[in-house]
Amino acid sequence: MVHPAHPAVRLEFAGHPLQVLAWMVLACILGIQVSLPAAVHFRLLSIQRGSILAVVLAIPGVWLFEAACRWFCRNLIFSDDSRADFSGRAGEVVVWWIVWVVAGRNWQIGGWTGGLLEAALFFLAAWSSLQILRWFVRHVELTSERRFTFIGGYGELLGWEVLLAISMLSIIGWAWVLAAMYRWMAESTGDGSDALQFQGKGHEILWRIPAAILFSIPIVTIPWAWLWYARWLVGKTTIALDPAAG
Repeated sequence: MVHPAHPAVRLEFAGHPLQVLAWMVLACILGIQVSLPAAVHFRLLSIQRGSILAVVLAIPGVWLFEAACRWFCRNLIFSDDSRADFSGRAGEVVVWWIVWVVAGRNWQIGGWTGGLLEAALFFLAAWSSLQILRWFVRHVELTSERRFTFIGGYGELLGWEVLLAISMLSIIGWAWVLAAMYRWMAESTGDGSDALQFQGKGHEILWRIPAAILFSIPIVTIPWAWLWYARWLVGKTTIALDPAAG
């Protein structure tokens, strides 16, 4: 007997490269440091200013982030014809944004004091990132009336971050760890019955991120390169529907 597959809603992303370029230019003007995916530990965009000045200038970036979240949601395409919007307001998360900005700076303090500071900032950055992620997911509104929440824990996030860092030593193992981390993030996002699923594999990530980095070398192609990667990520993500709920 052939059992029917569980129904799922497929996702696509319709953002345009020129729109991505505009967001990147605005982020650069504000001095927001935009990182590549978690497996690549260097900065894609960064204006080097004095640390205090950089933090002050980056604070208004939370309103830019709010607008970018709204743009991202409105460019999602669902196979069940649902539409997405974003209802979050920057003021709700500005404190966590400031913590994230401060924790993301290199304060260039040497010695054991600097080591302790770096460790403290790592834990703060992870905590603030988790709060911002929960805020984002909680305010994604779908016309299908699904309201998702992110239930992943702080300890789990730290574990994935540490495992990802260790896996970098294996040269290629980071891709499978990153795929598993994406899978954990998706499965931790749901509404009690339906949940996200990420179906990408490590070997698919292994060549796509280096390819996107290679395509970014001319600088002007950066938006096209990383939009290509983002579309693949979204395309590998589905909403798994609970058959019992139907």
